[in-house]
Amino acid sequence: MAASGRGVYEGNDVCQNHEAGFLIESDGCPLIDKENRIHSGRAEGILLKDGNGVVRGNRIYGYPFSNVCSTVVLHIHIYIYILNRIYEYT
Repeated sequence: MAASGRGVYEGNDVCQNHEAGFLIESDGCPLIDKENRIHSGRAEGILLKDGNGVVRGNRIYGYPFSNVCSTVVLHIHIYIYILNRIYEYT
């Protein structure tokens, strides 16, 4: 999500991606909600860069670097994680 992107993502199977499954940047503010399966990619499951978001009720697993990663250093943003099942990479 970029350039103030918004959206509701529910019930998706996000897998085998080469980059982040969800990349949130440039004031993006999605709702990633209700049983998304975000798994088995080559980078991060969800990468937050200069954006906001609500992430709840998802299964996030199988990423070699990080299942959920934030790179925001100088900005204060709100990230809400509720009832996600986040597994270790195996």
